This record gives sequence, C-alpha cells and structure tokens, in this order.
Amino acid sequence: MKETMQDQKKEGKELQEGYGFIPYQRVDIADYKHLATPEIIRKVIEIEQPIHSDELYKRVVALFGTQKKVSVKIKKRVLAAISTPNLFNQCLNDDIQHDRRFVKMKNSDRLQVRVPDKKDKYIRSIQHIHDDELGMAMMIIAEKSDGIVPGDLFRIIAREFGFKRAGENIIGSFRKVYRKLIKAKKIKEIDGKVHVRC
Repeated sequence: MKETMQDQKKEGKELQEGYGFIPYQRVDIADYKHLATPEIIRKVIEIEQPIHSDELYKRVVALFGTQKKVSVKIKKRVLAAISTPNLFNQCLNDDIQHDRRFVKMKNSDRLQVRVPDKKDKYIRSIQHIHDDELGMAMMIIAEKSDGIVPGDLFRIIAREFGFKRAGENIIGSFRKVYRKLIKAKKIKEIDGKVHVRC
C-alpha cells in the first residue's frame, strides 16, 4: 500500500513529538523451549535488562513445574540455575551482574528507556524500573522540552511509563532520581526550570 503525503507528514510529526522511547519487550519463554533452562534465563536477562529480580522470577517460574506463584524455593532454583555450570555453557553467573534488585549482563552498556507496548499494555511498577532508566528519561524529556519545571517533567514521565496517577510512591522515586542527576551534575535548575548540562 502506498503511503500518502499526509501519512508521511503524520508519521514525521509523531516522531518529532515523541521522545524516542521503545516499547518494553517481555520475553515469552515458550519461544525458547528448545534451550536449556540457564540459556532461557540468559535470553530473558539479555532482552529485558536491566530486569528486576522479581520480574525475572515471574518470567521463568514456568520452567520449574506447573507452579505459577514465585516462592522462596523457586527463587533459589533460579539462582542455582544462574550460578551452576552445566554441560551446555559456562556458569551464567560469570556473565551477569546482580545487585540484589536488578539483573543485567556484565559489560552491557545498552540502556534504553522502555515504555509500555501499546499491544501488550504491560506496565512495570515503579520499583521495577531501574533508576538509570528513569534518569535517562528525565534527561531526554528535559532536553527536548527546553526548560521545563520539575512538576511537569514528573507528570510527563509518569504518563510515558503508563502511570495513570502519580502517587507519592511514584513521585518519591522521581524526586530521588532527580536529586541524583543534580548531584552527578547531569542536570541543573535555572529559575526553577530543568536544563541538561552539556
């Protein structure tokens, strides 16, 4: 089907107005059933990194039987699968970084802002979004907004991450990340407006 000039203008406008954030991609472990358990876990980490530990456990719980609920036993089995070498590969633990909250591949510098996929409509809780991802979102929005007040910045971030209401828990997380960015001298406030430092 040929794209009309109007369609091209509309697409250009959407790209211009957007922030370049990508849809969050959740792994369906059924797509990797031909792989060994540690390799499936590796795929989940590679695709969804940084992934919160609780998200990782939920995503792979089906690998350990018919149980749908994540128990302490399941968590231990996932950690054992990560840290025990097997015939198929070296120890997965050698390749991952786990800070008790988030898991990612070592030597991965790939950080992207991931927002809910319109098809999937899955919204991560604020605790399951890494501070670095929130910080990157703040910097991108602030830079494209050319002087925005923190309250408006937080409202836009909440909307982008799919939160219908930004309660104290969400705003508190935003404030914490905002303060970290100021302390790291990545952003600054001038006349109450947020600016990204060059």
